[in-house]
Amino acid sequence: MRGYYRGRFRDKVLYAAQAEYRWQFYRRFGLTVFGGLGDVSEKIESIDFSEVKPSYGFGIRYMILPKRKVNLRLDFGFGKETQGIYINITEAF
Repeated sequence: MRGYYRGRFRDKVLYAAQAEYRWQFYRRFGLTVFGGLGDVSEKIESIDFSEVKPSYGFGIRYMILPKRKVNLRLDFGFGKETQGIYINITEAF
């Protein structure tokens, strides 16, 4: 869930759902928008959906290896009272 840095929320149970929409807009360049919901809990029985944490954002892609469809990506993610910038090679999922 981009928008929250890895390890910020830790416990024994994690539930999360994410979606992303990608499209090529010019030669090797692409854009994406994404969103997600999730949280952590000590036990499955103690999951509280009223505490769900949202994340959303957008990104820019540049295809560095077109034959293998490998992208360099720059994402801007936002969460509840937090934000993050992510630079990676390959996709998030």
